[in-house]
Amino acid sequence: MAADASGIADSRPPLVFLHGVPFDRTMWRPALRELELLDPGRRAVAFDLPGHGQSPDLPSYSLPKIVARVHSAIEEAELARPILVGHAASAVTATLYACVHPTSGVVNVGQSMYVTPFASFVKTHAAEIQGAGFEDVWRRLWTSMHTDLLPPDACRLLADTCRPRQEVMVGYWRDVLDRSLVDISVWAATRLAALRATRVPLQLVVGDAPKYGPWLRAQVPGTAITVLPRSGHFPHLAHPLGFARSIHQFAVSTSS
Repeated sequence: MAADASGIADSRPPLVFLHGVPFDRTMWRPALRELELLDPGRRAVAFDLPGHGQSPDLPSYSLPKIVARVHSAIEEAELARPILVGHAASAVTATLYACVHPTSGVVNVGQSMYVTPFASFVKTHAAEIQGAGFEDVWRRLWTSMHTDLLPPDACRLLADTCRPRQEVMVGYWRDVLDRSLVDISVWAATRLAALRATRVPLQLVVGDAPKYGPWLRAQVPGTAITVLPRSGHFPHLAHPLGFARSIHQFAVSTSS
């Protein structure tokens, strides 16, 4: 997997950044510049997911295969017990990773772990997503992300990196497309229970106070919630300094 890397290996947990679908690793660069000033020299690696940016395609993008590929990339980079920072769908990847591999923390950026609403949307529009209506569905999703709240340079960055290829996005959504809503809900609850059992710290960074916050804290007690107001789906781009501060504070807390 292609990557941007900075810092050196030391006693601090390294940071691994996983972008959301269908963007690439460059979405983290504004926040990473701020983080380098706050936490000089901490090892940080931002990967391109398979099928994105400069990483090659895969025959399958099922969640277990993506987790396995991320683990291989982390091992190749010699990153021990990283803190995983996942945006959108990659927050689910980061959560599942922490359930099965040594991890110092998980940061969920803009992704509800109460998955039923999104899964219901995908299943309702399954025929369009897999057929000629894909671009219309993507436009609806794009509008819901509220990029109008972002500064102009962040909008340009997203426009330059957003590549919604139908075959790739359908691949990443395959688990949702093929499972029933009941199965998806049970699967999500089981994974959160597994994360709770690991005692791996969890932080949620969002643009608005989530209505599901109490539910998430009931699933994973001690979850830290950081709200960066009026930032839509991209709090790390709307407030790169505030986001970097939240990551730095979380990383320090995992080491104390």
